[in-house]
Amino acid sequence: MRRDAVVVQSVRHTLVNAVMSADSRIATAAAAAVVILILVNAAMNVEKQIAVAAGRVIHTLASAAGLVMIIHAGAVQGAIRIHVSAVTIAASRIGIVVVKYSGRDVSWFKRARWVHEL
Repeated sequence: MRRDAVVVQSVRHTLVNAVMSADSRIATAAAAAVVILILVNAAMNVEKQIAVAAGRVIHTLASAAGLVMIIHAGAVQGAIRIHVSAVTIAASRIGIVVVKYSGRDVSWFKRARWVHEL
């Protein structure tokens, strides 16, 4: 009988070891899964921060480009106005009457006639 008790105890000990070993493997796998989830979450947070920063940079660049376009368009428009004024002044100095024709989207200047001084 004693022998049977030793065998039962040995089997029980083996089963307990197997269960504990399986538990430790499950616990290790669960811990690894938790670590992986933490790393993935951290990586996603970093990606979100990078995406937000990139979005801000793109928005800033687009805003700056828009301002540059507006400034450039204003400068071109101003230069055209200055040029037209200079042409008008020069034409009036040499005695040419300059008539402005304005259409729907276009305006231009044309020499109309010579002005004769007496």
